[in-house]
Amino acid sequence: MSLLGSGMTLSYFIFSHNQDSVVVIQNLFPAFTAAYSLQLDIRHRRRVENRVPE
Repeated sequence: MSLLGSGMTLSYFIFSHNQDSVVVIQNLFPAFTAAYSLQLDIRHRRRVENRVPE
């Protein structure tokens, strides 16, 4: 959800008449953090699903 919101905000400020580079950078960096967190969550879920029950 964070990636979607960040992407929507970025597209608004990139393609609108309000092309403000500060806002673009402000929303671009949290997108990297959100993508990394999503990647970690997906890895963790795969690891839990593949765990053999004892």
